[in-house]
Amino acid sequence: MDHESTEQSRETQIVDILQSNNRHFEEYLASPDFKPQELPTPSQINSIFIPRRVLELSGNPEKVKVQTVTDELKNSLWLRIVENNREIPRQSRYSNPYNFLSGTAKINFESPGPHPYVFLSFLIQSAKDQGLPQVVEVGQYEDNPILRRRGMSKNFYENLENVLRKLKFKFIFGHHNKENVDFFIKILGRKRLCDYPDYWKFNPWRMDEANSPLLTFKEL
Repeated sequence: MDHESTEQSRETQIVDILQSNNRHFEEYLASPDFKPQELPTPSQINSIFIPRRVLELSGNPEKVKVQTVTDELKNSLWLRIVENNREIPRQSRYSNPYNFLSGTAKINFESPGPHPYVFLSFLIQSAKDQGLPQVVEVGQYEDNPILRRRGMSKNFYENLENVLRKLKFKFIFGHHNKENVDFFIKILGRKRLCDYPDYWKFNPWRMDEANSPLLTFKEL
């Protein structure tokens, strides 16, 4: 098979996967299990969180899966997007390729394998218990440094926003650092919360930081 045919076959494979993931998601939205402004259980629709760019960067799109980091957090989804059976590159013989993961999302690379190739890990949290069921915050996002500046994060957030819209959420919030806040404003179209006092009431997690330039939001 020549290079052009291989590329066409891979593109067909990626399109088929995305269409299948979307079909399962649409079936969920049309089912009695769907409740507007509630995060579904990962087993129902977790594949919908896989963005196209991850499949393009994968060694084998069919091997890309979503793992649950933990299901112990209420009104939250904490997931990892991984590829199974793919060689994990190391910068050196002794380096840990999972060093970019922190806390609960961390993987012990010294434990018996097999170990997945991790693209990214993310935590999304609903503010339902704070009386704001229309609000979601991305509480944590960690991506593989080897894959940065290749369009993965942008595509992930664009896909996430589309999924949240279909789940009937109205706002997405995030707390950033000085190094990445411009990405959310200039690339993803977020707004600094401190510039919009009328929206402070929709930020249930850090009311004492509502004037922080590192808090962003977007209407979905």
